[in-house]
Amino acid sequence: VAYIIIKAANSPRPGNWILERSLDGYYAISDTECLTRYNITPRLGPPTYKRDDEVICTSYYSRLVPLEHGE
Repeated sequence: VAYIIIKAANSPRPGNWILERSLDGYYAISDTECLTRYNITPRLGPPTYKRDDEVICTSYYSRLVPLEHGE
């Protein structure tokens, strides 16, 4: 490899995030599904952890924030 080009720019976040239980299983797309499918109470507000091995479910990053100074 003679050259590598790296480009960076401001970009919006994805429309939603998912919590994957396994590679071949179903994943949660909302707070309600976190509770019904995984029996995990959804967290409101910014995600926080009480333990290193804790699994949480949140839709905090699912909202799109308008892009500033974007193209």
